Amino acid sequence: YLLLATPLVVWLLHRRHAGALFVISLEIYIAYQLHPVNLTGAQFEYAFPLLAWQFIYILGMMCGWYKQELQSLARSEAGKRTMGAMVAIFLLLMFVMQNNTNPFIPARFFLHLIPDYRFDYINNVLAGKNELGLLRVINDACLLLTLYLILDYLWRPINGLCGWFFILLGQNSLYVFILHLYVVLAISQWVTFGLWHHAWLSNTLIHASALMTLWLMARFGILRRIVPN
Repeated sequence: YLLLATPLVVWLLHRRHAGALFVISLEIYIAYQLHPVNLTGAQFEYAFPLLAWQFIYILGMMCGWYKQELQSLARSEAGKRTMGAMVAIFLLLMFVMQNNTNPFIPARFFLHLIPDYRFDYINNVLAGKNELGLLRVINDACLLLTLYLILDYLWRPINGLCGWFFILLGQNSLYVFILHLYVVLAISQWVTFGLWHHAWLSNTLIHASALMTLWLMARFGILRRIVPN
C-alpha cells in the first residue's frame, strides 16, 4: 500500500512541499496513536498498522531525497553536536534494552538493573513495536545514524569482510524482500520453529541457509523477469 503512495510522495517532494508532507504524515501518526484504526483491515496491519508505519516510510524517503543537504548539515558544528547527541541517545536506549524481560531469551543475558515493571512500561507503551511508539521512532533514527557512522569510519574492514554479501542484497532489496516470503514459507514446510526450543546452532544454520539462498537468487537473477526490484 505504501508503494502505491510513493509516486504521490515523490511528486510532493519534487514540488518542494516537504514541509507539508512531513506535517501531514506526523498528524496521521499522532491520530493513530490517539485513536488506533486499521485502515485496510488486512492481516499485516495487526503487526504493521499502516497509519503508524507510514511515518517512518515517509521520513526515510525524505532523508533519501535530501541526502546531500543532510550530509552538508552533518559537517557543520550544529550537525556534529546533533549527531553526537543521537549517538548518546542510542547508547542510552541500548542500555535500557539490556534489561529486557523477554521470557524467550535466557535471563542470564540481561542486566536486570531496571525494575521489570518500569522496563515493560518503556517497551510496551513508550516504544511499542506494533503501534510504533514515539521512543521506537527516535531509536530507529539514532540507531541508523550510529550504524552509518560505523560504516563510514570502518568501511574498509567491513567491506572486505562481508561487503560481497550485504551489498548485493541491498542493491536488490525489493527483490529480496518479496522472495524471502516464499523462502520462509518453503522452509516452514519442513522446519518447525518453537520459541521455547533453544536450538541455537541448528536455527542459525537454517537462517544462514535461507540468506544464502536469497543471495544466490539475487546473484544469478532467478525470476528477475517476474519479481520487481
